Amino acid sequence: MLFLKKKLAVYLILILFLPVQLLAYDEPEVDMGKMKGTRDAMGDVSKICWLGAGATIIGFGVAMIWKSSEPDPAEFVGKSPEYVKAYTESYNSRVKREQIIYSSLGCAGTVLTITMLVLVSDVLGDIETNCINLDGCFESTEETEGCLNNSNCFDNTDCGSGSSSCAQSN
Repeated sequence: MLFLKKKLAVYLILILFLPVQLLAYDEPEVDMGKMKGTRDAMGDVSKICWLGAGATIIGFGVAMIWKSSEPDPAEFVGKSPEYVKAYTESYNSRVKREQIIYSSLGCAGTVLTITMLVLVSDVLGDIETNCINLDGCFESTEETEGCLNNSNCFDNTDCGSGSSSCAQSN
């Protein structure tokens, strides 16, 4: 009788844990599909191409809408439907993510370049319009030296005559 009680206890334990083990068996395969799909997607996306597409600014919008590559069907030979689903979902999400990341970097580079060019041209334009040719402004050397020493004389209206404020400040 003791032998039957021990067998019953073993059978009850197996009945409780065997379904849990069978369900847990699918998880490594699904996780493997996710990891393989992510790795393959990172290798399939042309990063330089999406940097260039993002540089056109329109390419950033295209990256958000269009998926550039599909998974290789050879990866699915002999695999379970759960593996195929996990692989495909992981692959598609990673392709979209990579496209958006690299096209946004290209777009940011373009916007930064344009902004810097506008700022540099604005600064150069201000320097050109505010530039004073001090040699042609004055008639005598004493007036030139007086205007250079006075910090208030930086426009051409106060310079060039004997009665100007630049010449009188010395």
